[in-house]
Amino acid sequence: MTVYRTYKGGRLDLQHYKGKSIVNYEFTVTCPEGLVYFDDYVQIELRMFQKLHGTSVFTTLLDVSSPADVLLWNQDKESMDLLQKPYYHECVGVYASGEEDILFHGVSLIL
Repeated sequence: MTVYRTYKGGRLDLQHYKGKSIVNYEFTVTCPEGLVYFDDYVQIELRMFQKLHGTSVFTTLLDVSSPADVLLWNQDKESMDLLQKPYYHECVGVYASGEEDILFHGVSLIL
């Protein structure tokens, strides 16, 4: 289990192995006032793109864990069978109104 700490809206670069499952990646998102709690969002998505503002590769839902400020990412190995190159990711909190907050973003390097 890997724990990443990031600031709301901040950049967080990641590295992944080609064709390997992702199991319980933990993300703790904070802001200057303290921890960010995810109760206001109807869902939290991790979106992977070929490049910044590029074609979508996949979107997956993240689970909120206990404590309530931790996100868990699980992804099957078939989805991670990507080319060995950099991709761009965004973690987005979606409100019931359809508005979105970017929780973090960055480059995902496939090794």
